[in-house]
Amino acid sequence: MLAIDCTWSRHELVDGLAALARASGIAHAAARMLGPERTDEGELATFFRIQAQALDVRIEPAGTRYAMLSSMLRQAAPAVVRLEIDGEERFVLLMRGRGAQAEVLGRDLGKHWIPHATLADAIAAPMVASMPTDVEGCIRDAGISKKRRRRARDAMLGACLREVTLGSTWLLRTASTGSMGQTLRRDGTRSRATLFIATHFGQFLLGLLVWAFVGRLAFGNDHSTAWLWALGLALLTLVPLQLWNMWAAGLISLDFGVRLKQRLLVGAFNLPFERIRTGGIGEHLSRVFESDGFEAMLLSGATAGLTAITQLLMAAAILALGVGSILHAGLVLLWMMLACGFFIAYLRRRREWSETRLALTNEMVEHLVGQQTRLAQESDAEWHRSEDPALADYHAASRHMDRWQLLLNVVIVRGWLPVSLAALAHTFVLGGASEVTLAVGLGAVLLAQQAIGQLINSGIALADAYIAWGLVGPLFRAAGKPSEQPGSVRAQTLLARTSAAQKTDREVLLDVRGLGYSYDDRALPVLDRCNCVVHAGDQILLEGKSGGGKSTLAAVLAGLRPATHGSVLLHGLDRQTIGDFEWRRRVVLAPQFHDNHILTGTLAFNLLMGRSWPASRDDLLLAEALCRDLELGSLLGKMPNGIHQVVGETGWQLSHGERSRVFLARALLQQPDVLILDESFAALDPQTLRICLRVLMQQQRTMILIAHP
Repeated sequence: MLAIDCTWSRHELVDGLAALARASGIAHAAARMLGPERTDEGELATFFRIQAQALDVRIEPAGTRYAMLSSMLRQAAPAVVRLEIDGEERFVLLMRGRGAQAEVLGRDLGKHWIPHATLADAIAAPMVASMPTDVEGCIRDAGISKKRRRRARDAMLGACLREVTLGSTWLLRTASTGSMGQTLRRDGTRSRATLFIATHFGQFLLGLLVWAFVGRLAFGNDHSTAWLWALGLALLTLVPLQLWNMWAAGLISLDFGVRLKQRLLVGAFNLPFERIRTGGIGEHLSRVFESDGFEAMLLSGATAGLTAITQLLMAAAILALGVGSILHAGLVLLWMMLACGFFIAYLRRRREWSETRLALTNEMVEHLVGQQTRLAQESDAEWHRSEDPALADYHAASRHMDRWQLLLNVVIVRGWLPVSLAALAHTFVLGGASEVTLAVGLGAVLLAQQAIGQLINSGIALADAYIAWGLVGPLFRAAGKPSEQPGSVRAQTLLARTSAAQKTDREVLLDVRGLGYSYDDRALPVLDRCNCVVHAGDQILLEGKSGGGKSTLAAVLAGLRPATHGSVLLHGLDRQTIGDFEWRRRVVLAPQFHDNHILTGTLAFNLLMGRSWPASRDDLLLAEALCRDLELGSLLGKMPNGIHQVVGETGWQLSHGERSRVFLARALLQQPDVLILDESFAALDPQTLRICLRVLMQQQRTMILIAHP
């Protein structure tokens, strides 16, 4: 049984979230927000979105099956877990998991330890209580020993609840929309970078010391055992330094990679609607490929480049202070200037090669995926007519790039060694330096040789990263501009009141005044000075010719496109006040068939993704009942897993009519204030159309139907 001091009430959760975020190191300050007054899941989700904005963190719902509940709790921290204790709602704030116990933050801001099994039992308690089977009684009647009862109970509950998602956990994570540098500092990357640089310099200094010992032992007259012990000690010291250096580099690479992928994923969701809609599949696929390699190229290039520059500076300093004097150090500078000239010429050829490669990829993907009908109608001889010139251009660009890369490796990398050795030998003969100085100078020459080769390789990797940035950059920048604002607490309160009022009177839901919208590539606006009012209970049919702006108006009303001028008010509030998320939850658009999609996942996910996910048991029952009302019961009967069957490109294939009804069910399950259907019934036969219209009239009071005349 959980102690009451280890749990928080809903009204105490505001302070608890701020304390948990600070204790976990993912946030340092928070604005005081009002706690939620309602007890339903929707209001709680809104509260978490508002708190995430105030704390500058991400708060994400998480759910899992009962069999994986303990494992999820060990990995979830920091997180908030919702429980029901004696019929009262309470929250547990997870700080970290260790072994079989979880560290939680108490109301006294102290740290308490709770077994994962106890926490898992408390989460699943409502589901277990509603089960018709008495699991504990079955275990007692079976005569199972006390040592094995826990395992037997978990196995039975896992089997009974295998289709139930327990979604009472919210994960706290660092916000991906903030500054990348600030996020990495919170992760402790600065200390790891300091360790990496310190161990790196330590390795070089010890390496030079080893060369000095080797020179004294090889050319000097003192061959005492003390020098051998010093040499061995220096070599042994290099081992832990190298291990620490590799450990720090690995952690930096891991942290940077995780944060970069998170930011790019957020940026992909935040790309402008029109840019995603009009971009070709080849462009999007190229962006995926380039973003996948961008991280590796940037990290390897930056790390290797920093190491190479450090080696080169140290080699130049040793040559300037040693046998070669300032003239040999000047040779290093002159050689680097020559390398820069060669590399700039190579970079120009590599950029041309990358552009040719991406264009070839885009064209091939568009032909294979987007133009299958055209290819099927052409003769075999015409299929590759456009590919031959593109392949010829790619071959020419590859040949030019390879030629300059060969010059870099031969002239710059391998040419340094004979030139520098000749200069070193000349100064040694004329200057009469000692053997130790010559040995150190030889080590510096070899160090510079290694640094030049590493610098060229890192430059190539950074050049590839720079070229890839042309596709990755828009995703990275889009992540810093969140498209979904949570709105104000006052707006949420007003909406809660008006949602209840609209069911009994003809309140104004949508008020459109002087609305206008223009596309960037068109001189004339597609919408100009539009005015309309939608009352609660209105059922509007919008007809017009193709290209007349019907779909554009629907997208603006649903908050997918910002109006160029004019205003759209929902319950008397604009979108900035309500927030993007809440606006799109209350004004739902089911777009045209080619703009609506079945995602690879379960049918339940495709139905409830706009309502709540992970889904509760009541939501799953509601979704299944709606599917049967829309005459999809035969489809559920054919699926082996019913509503939990995987559908989409890699799963169960749906017909056009089935897809249309899934799209309609998905929109209805969001229970919006206003539902906009954009030609949603084009793929239905007359009988199915009558059924869908009957269900639509029963389920939705206020709607706008868009159709051709």
